[in-house]
Amino acid sequence: MVQTVEDYLRRFCEEERIPFEVYMETWLRSHVCGDVSQRYERLACEVALALPHGWDDHAEWTVELGRQEDPRGYACTRADEEGAGETLTNYIIKIFPSMMDRLSDSACRWVFAHELGHVASRLRFGSIVIRGKPHTKLVGDVYVEAPGKDAQEDAANKIALGRGFDRELQTFLREDGGLEPVQD
Repeated sequence: MVQTVEDYLRRFCEEERIPFEVYMETWLRSHVCGDVSQRYERLACEVALALPHGWDDHAEWTVELGRQEDPRGYACTRADEEGAGETLTNYIIKIFPSMMDRLSDSACRWVFAHELGHVASRLRFGSIVIRGKPHTKLVGDVYVEAPGKDAQEDAANKIALGRGFDRELQTFLREDGGLEPVQD
């Protein structure tokens, strides 16, 4: 059986004689910004802890509130592509409470699983446009064409489903009301 992030952290805390709840406060603060509500903090944590240990070895990620008045979706994920190619890539997951508040906890878990799927996919979004197409930094000053939006979304969905969030997807689809699932 694959060791989850939670299994790993519990074992680490046990070996280091640190109370798990105390360690989790620090862990949570490194991944969720202070202005995110306790509900979304809890749900992001539940999803992240259920993922396999090491899923994010290539990344630093944080969840923060999006400030758009009329967002096109529930959340979005962006990578710092100019810093990509270094040891770690920084990802920011922005959630939009004006949209997410309409969803149950189960459906919100799907949104978080999908967004963390973007991080896990390692697919780049494209930080510059060359001849009308998004390109992403490969290394140094070398840029390559970024995968298309459909490839990005398919990859995130496959990863989330592969991690066992199929029930949450079904709940999300019932509650979505015809909006595109999680626009990035």
